[in-house]
Amino acid sequence: RLNGATMTVTGDLQVSAWFFEFVSGTLNGTGTITFNTGLVWTDGTMTDAGTTFIPLGQTLTVSGAANKTLNANRILFNDGTVLLSGAGNLNGSNAAVINNAGVFDIQTDADLDYVGGANPTFNNTGTLRKTAGAGVSFIEYPLNNGNLVRASSGNFELRAKGAHTGQFDAGSGAFIDYVSGIQTLNSGATVTGLGTHRLNGATITVTAAVPVSAVSFEFQGGTLNGTGTITFGSKTCPVPGSNPPATTRHRAPTGWNVPAYFSADCGSRWVVARDTKYDTIQYPAQLYPATDDRYVVGHDPAHQGGDVWATDAVLEIMEQEGHGWSGIFVSLPGVDKAAH
Repeated sequence: RLNGATMTVTGDLQVSAWFFEFVSGTLNGTGTITFNTGLVWTDGTMTDAGTTFIPLGQTLTVSGAANKTLNANRILFNDGTVLLSGAGNLNGSNAAVINNAGVFDIQTDADLDYVGGANPTFNNTGTLRKTAGAGVSFIEYPLNNGNLVRASSGNFELRAKGAHTGQFDAGSGAFIDYVSGIQTLNSGATVTGLGTHRLNGATITVTAAVPVSAVSFEFQGGTLNGTGTITFGSKTCPVPGSNPPATTRHRAPTGWNVPAYFSADCGSRWVVARDTKYDTIQYPAQLYPATDDRYVVGHDPAHQGGDVWATDAVLEIMEQEGHGWSGIFVSLPGVDKAAH
């Protein structure tokens, strides 16, 4: 156990002890320490421009009520699994770095907190997820997501900037909040899941076509900008009769409170080809948000482009809801007809 002392690593140190526990004190130095049988970290500070390495198949358990700190250019490199449990936060300061190529699992409502100096950074090429805790866990490290960030429980808040080429997924009943900083969505980024995404104070800058297929996306505050296209309701469907089998992207009903009778199954008349451009190329609308031919039902030449899709949707609502329906039909430049 490292229990109050300072352990300075200057070279390459391989730790193969059956059990190693960091209880308190300081781990520092410019060398690399590799925990080949895992590590339990309950208190203390890792500091200096060295590396703490968790290899594939091993686990770093960050537990207990005390806050732990990464400081002064320290690199925590995870190729295995990090379990963050207990009430204590994992603080970052003075340009510390977490490089996650494995699984980083937040199993509590603890936070990754910024506590001073140059910003720490979290580079994710693996999976960063919150799997337990019904409350809020926030990350104040600038986060660069190149693979998967998932909230399966509670609320995961992004409170610092980031550049992303990976997936943000909110599970059923869970939330991902984009609270502050500039969140740049680059090519490859996606927004998915059965839960709720909320733009709630941050700036989301879109630089490429970014599909949003999440069941719920709420714009509560902040800014959506950029030169790319953010699309809502992207869906992949097979191309009938293709040999070898092929798929193409479609638009499907999605968004807020979409009635169940608007089927989003492939083959439904409400699911239309995404990449076929007709005479309208518009920005996303709210109820049935998608670009290109989002107002087209099928590919009847008489119904290509224009307002047929939205008009047909309104008539469907009137027929299904009977005397209980109410609605509004809005025409705005750049939005065209949006049926709610």
